[in-house]
Amino acid sequence: MQEKICCVTYGELDRLVRQVVAEYEDDGCCFDIVEGIREENLERINRSILEGSEIILAGGPTPR
Repeated sequence: MQEKICCVTYGELDRLVRQVVAEYEDDGCCFDIVEGIREENLERINRSILEGSEIILAGGPTPR
């Protein structure tokens, strides 16, 4: 059984997550990437949970 992980990303974090996903997706993990941190993405995140995501990864803004 594959582990399903939902990653909520934005900006530079999106690029980094996509690099990691490319390396690990075949190792028994399935990733659902939701780009953006606004309220309109809540429906997509909830759908990911209903479709089996048990882990939600998200990052907050960090200063440069």
